[in-house]
Amino acid sequence: MAVAALRSNQMGRMFAFVLGLAAAAGAARAEPSQLTLRVLGTELTNLSGPTSRTEGSQTLNLAERRQWYGVDLDWRPHPLFSLDLGASQGRIEEVHFGPPQRGPGNGNFEANIDRTIRDAPLRHYTLAALYHPIPGVHRVDLYLGPDAGIAAYSRVFASSQSDFAYGGKIGFDVRLGASAWSLGGDAAVLTSRLRVFDDSPSHLVTYSRIAGAVAYHW
Repeated sequence: MAVAALRSNQMGRMFAFVLGLAAAAGAARAEPSQLTLRVLGTELTNLSGPTSRTEGSQTLNLAERRQWYGVDLDWRPHPLFSLDLGASQGRIEEVHFGPPQRGPGNGNFEANIDRTIRDAPLRHYTLAALYHPIPGVHRVDLYLGPDAGIAAYSRVFASSQSDFAYGGKIGFDVRLGASAWSLGGDAAVLTSRLRVFDDSPSHLVTYSRIAGAVAYHW
């Protein structure tokens, strides 16, 4: 009887020990990755706002060049929140129409016949505060939140300029099995001020994009 009670007590302790290990392992797995590095790229971009202006005999049109790539480093100190540091580069197409010139044949002046097209880099350096509505470790991670930073325009037919940029982003990651890699994507909108010519007033323009992503989680 005493031996049976001793064995029962030992089995109870062993069972409790196993349960404790399982609980500890579960708690450890419930914590999401604290660092995530994302590499993103897309050709789905858009630049909207007052991006065309005529001054005298010159006209300048600005449009998005469908090429964008970026890198994000996401630090997640809490299962529900993270801070995301991003650096990206897109391209702006500048189409410049020069003064009127004499057209072929009749020799009459034709307005804006002299057209020059150049590409100029557009860089964003941002910090986003992201909310993760699915806490813990899951195959799918969603995130969304406000984004702010600097928009740096390297211009061709005007002086380069930098301005405060603000907006937001929403995205997702899907884990590839039990590995630390994931595939995903995000959509982002950033608004900043831009002037077409050096002596023209600046206006609010919005740069938006939808991108695919490859990410690694620590």
